[in-house]
Parts: sequence; C-alpha cells; structure tokens
Amino acid sequence: MECIRTISYSILVNGEPKGLINPTRGIRQGDPLSPFLFLLCTKGLHNLITKAVREKEINSFSLCKRSSKLTHLFSPDDNLLFCKANPQECGNVLKILSDYKLVSGQKINREKTSLFFSKSTDDDIRQEIKRVSGVQEIKFYEKYLGLPSLVGRGKNASFIYIKEWVWRKLQGWEEKLFSQTGREVLIKAVVQGISTYAMGCFKLPLGLCHDIEAMIKKFFWGQRGDKRKIHWIK
Repeated sequence: MECIRTISYSILVNGEPKGLINPTRGIRQGDPLSPFLFLLCTKGLHNLITKAVREKEINSFSLCKRSSKLTHLFSPDDNLLFCKANPQECGNVLKILSDYKLVSGQKINREKTSLFFSKSTDDDIRQEIKRVSGVQEIKFYEKYLGLPSLVGRGKNASFIYIKEWVWRKLQGWEEKLFSQTGREVLIKAVVQGISTYAMGCFKLPLGLCHDIEAMIKKFFWGQRGDKRKIHWIK
C-alpha cells in the first residue's frame, strides 16, 4: 500500500521532467503495479466463489458431458459468472459479490451488468431473478474483442462477417495498381490476419475457408470481374 499511497509523477517537457504530481486516487491504469493489484483482487473473488461451490451454494456449468465445469471466467474488463437459474443461487451469487465489495471496495455497476438465460429457463423464473438481482436481461451478446460471444450450430452464419470483411478489403484494393509482391504483402499482413485472429478461438467451417481462399486467389492472380486468369500455382 505504500507503493500506492506515495506514488508521484513528472511530465517530460522538451525531454526534461517538470513539476511533481501527487495523484489522490492511487496509481494510474498503465502503472506496472496495476496487473498485480488486479490479480490480488480477483484471487479473493475466486476464493469466495470456490468456497461457495464447495459448500454447494452455487452449481458449476458444463459445456458438454466430459468437459471441465465452469463457475467463472475473469478478464481485466469483464467477468462471467455461471450458476443455475433459480432465485436461491442468484441470491448466493449476489451475496458473494456483496462480500467482495465490502473487502475490496469495488462495487457492481448494474447498468453495465446483464443476465443471459438458457432457452430452457421458464419465463416466471426469469422475471423473478431479474427482480431479485435488479439486472437487465440480454437476448443476444454482441461481439467481444472482435469475436462473437455465442456460437451455435449455424457456424456459417456466425462467421459470415469474416468473409464479408475480406471481400470489402479486396474490393478496395482492386481499384489500385499493385505488383505481385505488393499483393502478397497485403494478403499475408491483412487478409490472412483477419481470419487467423478468429481461428485462435474457433474452428472455422471448411466451406468458409474455401470461399476466402478463392477470393484471395483471384486477387493475387489479378482476376477482375468475369475476366478469368490462370492460377499458375495452387
């Protein structure tokens, strides 16, 4: 805590440090100590949730029959908590967050918090949980860090935006004159990066991969519209 309370900053003006700023709210976000404080706080919340699961106050969630069970997923920006959709477990989760707030001073922002129910949850239970928690329900999660939050059986519909994104990039480049080397650099640096980022988390459908590959081939070999050109190498 001494590192937090005694922190001070200087501003570089023409290469020379000027002034001395003493922040009243502790260290700034980019301080090297910030990640360690995050780990210390989340470790306490992790222990509270683990204790509740051990005492069967809340139940964990399984993605499939043989998968490991989840109760929470933490990231610097968002936290995901899993439990059964009933008022009792919802109350236990709220109690855990209340205890965490008393210790850490971090309060829940209910305007930025949302509930997501499975399709099998009855409407009466949904309304009761929303009343107890005071949190709004969300029907469909938007993208998180550029990737879809929920992917169902229709993977083509979930990842069609990648194909459209690649197509828009290639259409914009076709109007300009690029050498063969320039096209190769753009493909490797931009187009392949778009799909590779999604592949780090998801297994893309083969049909989608083939469509993206076909667009890349046409751009690389200089095909315009219906005017076809020979693809000299696979």
